[in-house]
Amino acid sequence: NVTVPMYMTRQCVGMLEAAGTHEDPASVIMVGSTDALKAPGGQCFSSLCVFFFHEGASKEAAVTGSSTNYAYSTSKAGLHWLTTHLCLELGPRNITCNCIAPGPVATKINARILDPKVAEGTARAVPTKRMGDTQDMAGVVQPLPLRLLSKLKSSGCTACLFLSSRAGSWITGVTIAVGGGIAFGVANM
Repeated sequence: NVTVPMYMTRQCVGMLEAAGTHEDPASVIMVGSTDALKAPGGQCFSSLCVFFFHEGASKEAAVTGSSTNYAYSTSKAGLHWLTTHLCLELGPRNITCNCIAPGPVATKINARILDPKVAEGTARAVPTKRMGDTQDMAGVVQPLPLRLLSKLKSSGCTACLFLSSRAGSWITGVTIAVGGGIAFGVANM
């Protein structure tokens, strides 16, 4: 969660410097997690956390608090801090560095928490009382235009439209939580 983004950014700095200008800087956008924006209270909204660190845990563990997410949330917090450090390092080179932190979003990667009972419990924990879906993320994370993808030689890269646009050119070093308020804690049930 920290090492690969750090090395990937380092490998891309030359390309980013060539693309960025003072008025319209290039952008590095990391993908963190709302799990890293609050103290680990036992609830883990990422199925990866449950899978990698609690293989034997039940699906309900992601909602009931019987599963902890110390390793996952700590590594994602490291990524958030890496973002802050990179903004200071890369800013003078006309490169912004920001991070988005998704909350519980109904996607294939979160298949373990999409079980109806678990999804219902997760939704109750979110202040907006629902899990996010791909439409909630659509305004934040979108595919790059094909002309840019060809430069990166990858068809799966994504970027945050706002942060990578001219409108976000003076925003750097921030982590934006996109999670229905879950970054501030679990809602009263």
